[in-house]
Amino acid sequence: MLQIDLRRRTRIEAHGVGGGGVKAEDSSPLEQLAVALKAREPIELPGLVLPNDPASCLWLNLHHRERKDRITHLILDQFEEIFTLGAEWPGADAEVREALTIFVRGAIPPAIETLLDEGEAFLKHFHLDVPPLHVLLTRLSQLGAKTNDFLARMAREGA
Repeated sequence: MLQIDLRRRTRIEAHGVGGGGVKAEDSSPLEQLAVALKAREPIELPGLVLPNDPASCLWLNLHHRERKDRITHLILDQFEEIFTLGAEWPGADAEVREALTIFVRGAIPPAIETLLDEGEAFLKHFHLDVPPLHVLLTRLSQLGAKTNDFLARMAREGA
């Protein structure tokens, strides 16, 4: 289980079960999630050139067959801060929606879709049918309407 705090000044902190934490600052929310989830650690595979964008890194690390420490639950604490981040970082809510669709619905980023053409070489190292990550969003009750609007927009967009 991993808990990630969404806080002001575009800082995401990740805390594993054993305590300790990882901080990623001064980058987009999607990049911060990739760093916090250790998805930026390189996956070296002979004969395959893997994309390095944050969404692809999240997908690759969640679906990598050889990854032994796959998280099964994610807590996005202080989720209401995504609306504060959105004011400071335009597009932050879209990036968080993209990450959530990768986690919960198994969305495949465009750069990964092109790798699927590699067939067996790619599928030897990555599962397509990984169980969804269970995500718990915590928020202040005063911002319930904004959170509900955010989730409704995800549903409308098919995310």
